Amino acid sequence: MALMQGTYAWASSTDTILIALAFMLVPRSLFQRISVATVCAQHAGSLLGSGIAQVMADRHPDRLVDLFYASWACTSIGVGCFLALVNRPTRPAPTSLVSVLLTEGWHATVALTRKLYTSATVQQWTLWWLLGLSMNGIILNYYQTQFANADPNAKLGALAIGMEVFGLIGALSALGAAKFSLQHRSSVVVIVLTSVVMGVCYLLAVHMWQSIYAVGAFNAVAFGAALFAQAMGAAAVARAIGDDPRYAVVFAINGTVCADSGIACFCLHWPYMCNALGFIWMPFTCNALGFIGRI
Repeated sequence: MALMQGTYAWASSTDTILIALAFMLVPRSLFQRISVATVCAQHAGSLLGSGIAQVMADRHPDRLVDLFYASWACTSIGVGCFLALVNRPTRPAPTSLVSVLLTEGWHATVALTRKLYTSATVQQWTLWWLLGLSMNGIILNYYQTQFANADPNAKLGALAIGMEVFGLIGALSALGAAKFSLQHRSSVVVIVLTSVVMGVCYLLAVHMWQSIYAVGAFNAVAFGAALFAQAMGAAAVARAIGDDPRYAVVFAINGTVCADSGIACFCLHWPYMCNALGFIWMPFTCNALGFIGRI
């Protein structure tokens, strides 16, 4: 299990690394499109995996351990594909933070990192990463329990497909709303509206847990809103950083804080989940190392 978790950690880290790399490969005018494309690619894979898992569970309900090995194989393939990527940025890559640390010391490294967060847009979306995206992470680890409580015989793979479909719709909607993330005031509007939708829907899903239709509908809408905001926010942050394309550093820090705040909230209600803290750190440590070393 520990070996599988390590592979999963590496595979999870590639999601954030890939979107940072993608911003290096395209002109700024395509940031919104590439942001949507990377989010959609990630969740299209999840949709496909949910479908395959449901078929396997239907055909061999007594061999659920096969799902474990299938998941392990897929994450291993993901790691392999990532390592095979060719880095050909359209603009010169900045000096890595490791090089800055080794040549100029801690003070210069911290100052450079702080500079990435001087933009109001970056600060606003960082706050959303901390609160909004972490809330989405918690529900993604909880919604199947809600489904099982509402209907013990529910086909969880089919329900997960529905969630992913709504998520893809939300992410694709960011293409039509790209102009709203160009200025920090517009970012506030997007952040507030999506956060309200997510909060209300998650609250209703919890209080209407006896109806699988209500649980499914509210979770799906909230998930769509979360991916809409994620696709908008990633592009907005990349544009706001400006001429210093250390997108990876910001996404790594935000992702780490997001995951740790989410797991902390989880541990308050389910103390046994604290055993997962080591594995939660692993993917985001990989994120930081991959970002700092590669970009």
